[in-house]
Amino acid sequence: MLELWLCPSRKQNTARVMQALCEKTAQRILVVPEQFSHEAERMLCRAGGDTISRFAEVLSFPGWPRACFPSRAAPPARRRTRADGCC
Repeated sequence: MLELWLCPSRKQNTARVMQALCEKTAQRILVVPEQFSHEAERMLCRAGGDTISRFAEVLSFPGWPRACFPSRAAPPARRRTRADGCC
């Protein structure tokens, strides 16, 4: 289920999200902009401890479709070779 949380306080929102991610009830995904993904992973590990990676994952906007829909991921681009008619 998709949940969007908006709070006037940015710190309060972050604390609430980390608390929810650390509830080890089901697999959870946090989607963040790519420039914040590393820091979000560090915050998650700090909040949830060593075993949190079994229950929660941080993905960036470009990465989440590949993780959620692996069968629909685009195949790698094919390089053209001389046999293909490329000079």
